[in-house]
Amino acid sequence: MKNKSIAVVSGFLFIMALFASTAIANEKESPDDILKQFFESQKTQLDTIVDDHAAMKEYVVSQKDVNVRYSKGNTLLHYAANRGYLEIVELLLKKGADINARDNDNRTPLHEAMAYRRYDVARYLVEHGADTSLKNKDGETPLISVVYMDDKKLAADLVDFFIKRGFDVRKSADAHLLNEAIGRGHRAVALILLEKGVTFNDASLARAAAEGYEDVFQILLAKGADPSQKGILRAACGSGNLTIVKTLVEKGQQPSADDIDFALYKGSAQAALYLNTLLKKSKGQEVDLRKRCRMEPDGGPCKALFDAGYYDRAAKTCRTFIYGGCNGTVPFETVEACRNVCEDGK
Repeated sequence: MKNKSIAVVSGFLFIMALFASTAIANEKESPDDILKQFFESQKTQLDTIVDDHAAMKEYVVSQKDVNVRYSKGNTLLHYAANRGYLEIVELLLKKGADINARDNDNRTPLHEAMAYRRYDVARYLVEHGADTSLKNKDGETPLISVVYMDDKKLAADLVDFFIKRGFDVRKSADAHLLNEAIGRGHRAVALILLEKGVTFNDASLARAAAEGYEDVFQILLAKGADPSQKGILRAACGSGNLTIVKTLVEKGQQPSADDIDFALYKGSAQAALYLNTLLKKSKGQEVDLRKRCRMEPDGGPCKALFDAGYYDRAAKTCRTFIYGGCNGTVPFETVEACRNVCEDGK
């Protein structure tokens, strides 16, 4: 710790000295220019060539030891993987690069390839023996990256590929991976993981309810997930999946006025109507299902830019308004939610 402190102080003093000397030499140079010069001077040879494929290849060819550690514990294979240099990855492996080398954060080249969406490199690494089950410092395997993918089919294909190449879902995946897949819209990935026996928890069922994934929800129920957990009915109201809402009621969930109001806010008109009928029968209470249609929108004092919806009673139509992100009044999450509640039947 002492050595690190000395290094920080030394670096600071060096920068200050550089400021002073440069200011004397050239009064026209800005502090930004001076800092840029300093950081440029600290770059290693690898830093200057890593984004140049040809130069990087030449550098790799010249190295006797391709497992040398660079910044943050990265090896040349880490760099080649996150840049997507498949040809250089092949060359490094032929020269004896450690395919499962781990950096200071326990990330492997496969973590890098997946995180930076270099899927051709990722497949090549797996096909040549990369360990798909190794976890980084956060306990995540390279497969976590599929939940951030926009291409849902490709994400599911990659999960299948990893499994066929030896990824053991029961041993190496967990509820976190499943929940992220569900919550980020990767229904097909969630179904594959469940089929292969992934671990789940209460949040798994709640997320399936919130997304309206009826098949995922039913599988989790059959596997023993708890439908009596607090807040799950409200989550289901958000998705508007009436089958899930009814199933939860059958399993003992009791609707509240707040649940119904949330369903209205999200535009889940059928769920709101169904639950309102139950609330009236069980407690003698009834929610005004059109109360949000009479709310005046208020964007609030904050400056964020979120689209929300409200019902223009004079024009008898739903419109979009800009919500700042705090306080204010938001009748509906979206203009489509408004239409579901206020324009149907008018």
